[in-house]
Parts: sequence; C-alpha cells; structure tokens
Amino acid sequence: MAVISLAVLAIALCLTAAPGLARVAHAGSFVCGQLLDSATFVLDSDVGPCDDTDGPAGLTVNGSASAHATLDMAGFSVFCQDLNGKKGVPVGIVLTGSNVTVKNGTVTGCKRGIDLGGTGTHTIKSVTAQNNGGEGFAVKSSKNHVKDSTATGNQGDGFSITSPQSTLSGNTAQTNTGAGFKVTGHAHLSGNTASGNTAAGFDMGGGHNSLSGNTASGNTGPGVAISGDHGAFDTNSATTNGQGGFVVTGASAKPTTNTASGNTGDGFTFGGKKAKASGNVSSGNTGNGYSVSGTTNKLDSNEADTNGLAGISVSGTSNQITKSTAQSNTGFDREDTNPGCDSNKWRQNTFGTRSQDCIK
Repeated sequence: MAVISLAVLAIALCLTAAPGLARVAHAGSFVCGQLLDSATFVLDSDVGPCDDTDGPAGLTVNGSASAHATLDMAGFSVFCQDLNGKKGVPVGIVLTGSNVTVKNGTVTGCKRGIDLGGTGTHTIKSVTAQNNGGEGFAVKSSKNHVKDSTATGNQGDGFSITSPQSTLSGNTAQTNTGAGFKVTGHAHLSGNTASGNTAAGFDMGGGHNSLSGNTASGNTGPGVAISGDHGAFDTNSATTNGQGGFVVTGASAKPTTNTASGNTGDGFTFGGKKAKASGNVSSGNTGNGYSVSGTTNKLDSNEADTNGLAGISVSGTSNQITKSTAQSNTGFDREDTNPGCDSNKWRQNTFGTRSQDCIK
C-alpha cells in the first residue's frame, strides 16, 4: 500500500509541476480574499458576501506564461456586501500576472466586477457583472479577450478598456450608469451590443480602434462616439439613441456600411477632419442624416432618406461629397451653409432638393 501511495503522489506532483501537462483541478469551499495561483480552480458554491475587511478583492487569480490559471465559476457567484457599515466593498475578482481565464459565473454588488490587471493575455468568457458600484469589467492590461459576457446595471461603464490590444466580442452592456463600452486605450470590438446605457453605447476615445458588427440602441447618449484618431468602423448599427447615431470628432475616421436610424439628433456627425465615409445609410433621424462641420472630409456613395432636417448638411470647408443619394428629407436633401459652397465640392450626387446651385 505504501508503494502505491508513493506512486500516486509522484504522479500528482508531476501533473502539478510540469507546465505542459494538465493541472489538477481544485474544488471545494473558497473564501473571500483568497489568492488562487497558477492552477485550475472550480467553484462548488457561491463566494460571499465579501466585505472590504476581507481584502481588496473577493478573489484574486494569478497566472504566468509557464503556469496558466483558470477559474471556472461553474454557474456560481462572487458577491459583495457592506457588512461592517463602513460603506466599502472589494472588487469582485482581480486578475494578476498573465494567462488567466475566468468563465461561467456572476459577480455582483462589488466595488467593480472584474479587474483585468497584471501584464495581460487574460480571457473572460460567459461571465456576468451586475449591479456593481463601478465598472462591470475594467480592462487595465494588454492583449486580453473578453467574450460572450454581460455587464448590466453597474454604476459605471459596462466595459472600460484603458490598455492596448484587447479584443471584445459577443458581449452585452445594458442599463449601466455610464457608457456601455468605453475605450481610452486601443481595442477591437466585434459583435457587441450596447443598449439603455446612460452615456454613449460605444465611447471610443483611444486611437486606432476598430468596430465591426456592433449594435447600439436606446442609449441616452450617442450610439457610437469616436473621439480618437484613425478609428475604423464597419457594419455597425445605431438606432433610437438620444444624442445621435454616430458622432465622429476624431481625425482620419473610416466609417463604411454603417446604419443610423431613428436617433434623436443627426444620424452621422463629422466634426473632425480627413474622415472617409462610404456606403453608410442614415434614415428617420430627427436631425440631419449627415452633418459635416469639420474639414477635408470625404463622403462617397452614402444614403440619406426621411430625416427630420437635411439629408446632408455641410457647414465646414474643403469637404467632398460625391455619388451620394438623398431623398424625402424634411429639410433640403443637400445643404451647404457656405456662400457658393466655398471650398466644398459636390459631385455626381442624386437628390430631390438643394440649398444652392453649387451643389451638384
């Protein structure tokens, strides 16, 4: 029996120590404030209520390039509560180091839902962060992937990305007090949905961000706000938002094949310079279909129909509007507020009405 026991122990040690082999899953009761380090952990019950007296985090998960860490929440929750009456609770889950995966659970009632810190390369999958005091997900390190997760009812942004090179796909941000997705770093967002948030659906402040196939609806702010330079966005939809569909104030944006409809305000606003917009559709917005107040922007092959003001309205200079269609708008289908169109060029457009003869 002793020989068998030693053999089993030797195998277990090998599995734990060798990075290339499967690691032993740890199940059992977890406690608030616990550090889970470089292995696979599976919750078998809820963790909490966690108070700030337990430490800065409900759970901390640490990994590295040679020793990955996984927390499978198995459908359970990490939850926080102010038990001592001092109005402080910890962050729900904090990721440190690198190569940490957290999946299949809920974080609720905490200071923030999940902090992705350390050096990055973390993965979040199928996690819900709800009713937390700040952000649902705070992405503070680089090269992370957050997918198929939900941020709802948080008292801050649903997803906050302040670091470079992260990817968010298939996520939902709804009814957060802040933006659904707020990016001040650099990120790629695809197939996400932002609805009913107090600020913008997507607030893209960093440079060189990309959005593809996302949906913004019913947000109090604009559907998509692009203040960073070199933003590329395609096949996104902005509907029934409170401050316009797409508001672009950064330089060198490239919006293609996006749709803005039923928004309060303009469908598309271009307040920056050197945007290249093509194949977009703006319809049924209460303001202009396209409002161009910036300079050196190029709008080609876009469509504006049944908007509450003009189809395309240009007040900036040195812009080009070509091969676009505008019909049945309440105001002019084509409008240029500069005398004689100034340095703006209108060419090969299709429209019903125009404000000046210089519009072609």
